[in-house]
Amino acid sequence: MASGKMLSQMTVEELKEEMDRLKERGQQLFDEGDYSEAMVVRTRWYLAASYLMDAQSIEIGGQFFIEGEPGGVFTVSHIDGVMAHGRISNNPFPVAYPIAMLTKEPPV
Repeated sequence: MASGKMLSQMTVEELKEEMDRLKERGQQLFDEGDYSEAMVVRTRWYLAASYLMDAQSIEIGGQFFIEGEPGGVFTVSHIDGVMAHGRISNNPFPVAYPIAMLTKEPPV
C-alpha cells in the first residue's frame, strides 16, 4: 500500500500505482498457485479502481453482471461509498461488490 494510506485517502496517481502493484502481486500469487490470496488481491484491485469511478454513474435498480464471475444478474439496491449493494437473481441473500466490478456485458 502506498505509504500506509487507506485507498480512500490516495490521490489518483497513488491509486494507479497501487493498482499496478496489486496487478503484479496478484499475478505472482496466481503463478505460485495461491489462488485464494490472488482473489483477495484481485478484490483489492477492484476496490482501488472503484475510487477512480463516479459512484453516481451506478443507478439504483440498475442491473449488472459481475466482472469475472459467473452467475445471474446483479440488481443494485443502494450504493455505500464505492460498494454497490443488492441481490443476484435467484439468490435471496444480499451481497455487495466494488462498483468497478459491475458491467453491462455478460462475463465470458
